Amino acid sequence: MRWGVVLLLLALAGCPDQGRGGPGGTCIIDEDCAGQTCTRPDICSGQPGAVTVRWTVDGVTPTLAAPAGCTSIGDLRLEVVFRGAVTQLVYVPVPCAQGQTRIDRLPLDSLSQLVLKRASGAGDTLVAQVGDLRPRDDGGALDELAVLMPLRTR
Repeated sequence: MRWGVVLLLLALAGCPDQGRGGPGGTCIIDEDCAGQTCTRPDICSGQPGAVTVRWTVDGVTPTLAAPAGCTSIGDLRLEVVFRGAVTQLVYVPVPCAQGQTRIDRLPLDSLSQLVLKRASGAGDTLVAQVGDLRPRDDGGALDELAVLMPLRTR
């Protein structure tokens, strides 16, 4: 009889929500994070923010109006790598001609590195460690970091 009551209480209680509510815990919405912010890739962070990745091709910043050497580069692949066992984020294709891309809602306190390479896999592979990231120099928000990564066509 006692075991029946214990099993009934366990069934009514449901499964414990392990991993939520603390630094680095998993989340779906901000309320899952006990005063922190739910960021990409669904982890709680006390330092949410954005990263802007800019690149040059042979020293020239491409734009949509003047894509510079992007025709020979093609699309790019951007990997966001975090410390610990957190899954990395991969963005592909990132159009080279844009000259930059911005990713918001990142856990800046867990960020380890950014990897930028050609989507085709051939050519440059650039890695920016977290120490390479700097506050934006164009008056952007204080919680936004930026990095410049130079690509080459040769």
